Amino acid sequence: MAWNAVCAPKWAGGLGILDVAWMNVAMRARWPWLAWVDDTRPWSEFTIAVPKASIQLCNATTRTELGDGTRALFWEDRWLDGFRLEEIAPTIYARIPRRIRRQLMVREAVQNGTWAAPSGLNIDALTLTDFINL
Repeated sequence: MAWNAVCAPKWAGGLGILDVAWMNVAMRARWPWLAWVDDTRPWSEFTIAVPKASIQLCNATTRTELGDGTRALFWEDRWLDGFRLEEIAPTIYARIPRRIRRQLMVREAVQNGTWAAPSGLNIDALTLTDFINL
């Protein structure tokens, strides 16, 4: 019996045994989510190593409600109709340094139009199209 058949649900002819690797990814995806929704927990001051697959799962399945923009990251969170800016304007996203992408909040970015400054001056037609779309 193939591994997929073992993990398939019983109604599909499998044994219904959970795929432990995927369960591990899913359970560890809770850490970044919990750190986002409740920073008052005792463990929130510690840096917890979360695998890349778990972070990707968390990012793909969460949506950010903007509020006043002080908690939503401009480049990384899904605050614009459920999309990340990387999905809307990939050429601009690629030009922004990682340090800025991980620190710039929406409120700071939209005040005085400072979100565009780190992308640089020399842009091609594709990047200009992304600017217009954004």
